[in-house]
Amino acid sequence: MESHRRCPRCPDVREIARASIAGAIRLLDRRRLTDERVHSVRKNLRRARAMLRMLRASISEGAYRRENELLRDCARRLSMLRDSRALLDTAMRLRARIRSADEHAGVTSLETLLRRDHALARRKLTRDGAAIKVMREALRSSLRRSADWRPRRGADSPVKGVMRVYSRGRAAQERAQTHRTATNLHELRKQTKYLYHQLEALEPLQPELIARLAKRSRRLADLLGDDHNLTVLRTRVAHSPLERHDRVHLQRLIDHERATLERTALARARRMYRQPPVAFAAHLDRRTPPAPDA
Repeated sequence: MESHRRCPRCPDVREIARASIAGAIRLLDRRRLTDERVHSVRKNLRRARAMLRMLRASISEGAYRRENELLRDCARRLSMLRDSRALLDTAMRLRARIRSADEHAGVTSLETLLRRDHALARRKLTRDGAAIKVMREALRSSLRRSADWRPRRGADSPVKGVMRVYSRGRAAQERAQTHRTATNLHELRKQTKYLYHQLEALEPLQPELIARLAKRSRRLADLLGDDHNLTVLRTRVAHSPLERHDRVHLQRLIDHERATLERTALARARRMYRQPPVAFAAHLDRRTPPAPDA
C-alpha cells in the first residue's frame, strides 16, 4: 500500500488481521474451552473483522464478503456460551443494587436459572467436537487466503477504512439519540467496537491522541454492552418460570439500571461522534491539528 511506504509508522493492517485469526485458532486448539478463552476467541475474530473493514478498498469485494461472513459465522457458533456467561455476570452485578429481601430472593432464583442455562450451553458446545473442528478448519483456510491479500495500487489508506466505520457509528448514534431502541443501540455498540479495534491499530500514527480516542470508544462500547446484556436479561426474566412478583421486581430494577446506563452512554456517544467523518479522519492522519477535548 502506497500510504504504508510514505508513513513508516502506519500499521500493517493485514498482519494484525492475520495475527488475530491465528490467535483464535490457537485458542480453539486448546483441550478445554473456558469462558475466558471463548471470550478471547470472539475478541480476536472481532478485531480481524475490524481490520478487514480497513482493508476493504484494498482487496476484492468478493474476498471481503467471503472472509467477513466466515469470521462472523465462527463467532456466532460461540455466542450461546458467551451470552449465557454475560447474562449470569449481569445478574450477579445486580446484587449491588438490591435493597429488599424480596428482590434478593428474586435475583437468587434468577441466578439459579442462568447457571443452568450456562451449563447447558457449555455441554452443547463441548460435546459438539465437530463444530469446533469445522471452525478451526474454516479459520485456517481464511488464514491461508489472507496471505494473498495484496493492496491494489492507489488503494485508500487504513484511515479511510476507519472513516467509513466512524461514519456508520455516527449515523447509528444519531438514530439512537432520536429513537432509543434496542436495535439502534446495538448497532451503535457494534460500530463502536469496530472503531475501538481500528483506533488501537492506528495508535502509532499519533499515540497520545489516538490512545485517548481508543479509550473513549472502548468505554462507550462497554457501557452499551452492559445495556445490551440488561435488555436480553429482561427478556429472559419475562419468559422465566419465576414468581410473578419476582419478575416484576427484577424488571423494575433492570429498567432503572438501563435508563441510567443509556443516559450516560448516549452523552458519551455525542462527544465521541461529534465531528464529521472527514474531519475525524483528518485528525488521525495529521492533516489538521487534533480536536480539543470536549
